Amino acid sequence: MRVYLPWLGEFGSELLKWVTRINADKQRKIVCFEKGKEVLYVRGNVEDFYVVDRIAEAERKCSGALWQENIWAEIIAYYGTDNEYIKPSTTWWSTNYLQNKPFVPTVSDDYKIECDIAVFPRWRHNTARKNWEQWPDFVDMLKAEGFNVFACGHPDSSYKVDCECAWDYHNPLAASIGAIKNSNVRIGCNTALNILSLYCGMPVWVIISEKGMSCNVGKDGVNYAYYWFADHKDVGWKVFPFYNEPERIIPFICENIES
Repeated sequence: MRVYLPWLGEFGSELLKWVTRINADKQRKIVCFEKGKEVLYVRGNVEDFYVVDRIAEAERKCSGALWQENIWAEIIAYYGTDNEYIKPSTTWWSTNYLQNKPFVPTVSDDYKIECDIAVFPRWRHNTARKNWEQWPDFVDMLKAEGFNVFACGHPDSSYKVDCECAWDYHNPLAASIGAIKNSNVRIGCNTALNILSLYCGMPVWVIISEKGMSCNVGKDGVNYAYYWFADHKDVGWKVFPFYNEPERIIPFICENIES
């Protein structure tokens, strides 16, 4: 039996390189993943799911988790040594993010969350240069304009913002997908939720960081995901290079959002 060990590193890389590979594998298999990520993995041809506790943000590294080898060893001991174990490290390619067509995420009607604007207020201790400290103020500005705002993500990897949040729900990832699919506009920096939005066929309005992030549209890995859905020159992005001036984004949103 083929056993896919859990990806315990960056969520964006998991979406681009790991989830797509597992879902495309038509062989009988066992899939291991962190608690809360059930919605990412298609059940076809899956003999069993093995769920591990979610890794705390402080214990997560770009390439995995501090106790990754111990977690993998526990899974191998549980299923036995006669299986074929596939570690996420074997999926790192130097080129071509997507080797398989991405899945289209679906969630139950319990997570059909309608909002004007879904925001992705990412905060991480890794790659902290991608954090945008303006998120709390920006959400307040959007609410002052009368927009219904919903924050996607997970509580230990997001800024605290004053609006309804995905982590108010039992499954934050499912709630994030539900809000992404039922929002008028999605706004984020260079984050894994951008990739998830593109898998849902929902383009993102991107806030470009001034801190050296190379997240120019058409050049970062996120857009590889969109090649499956549209020409890479017309992916539906809007870009805001106003990193320190969120108030300059508000008029554009007011003029362009569909009510």
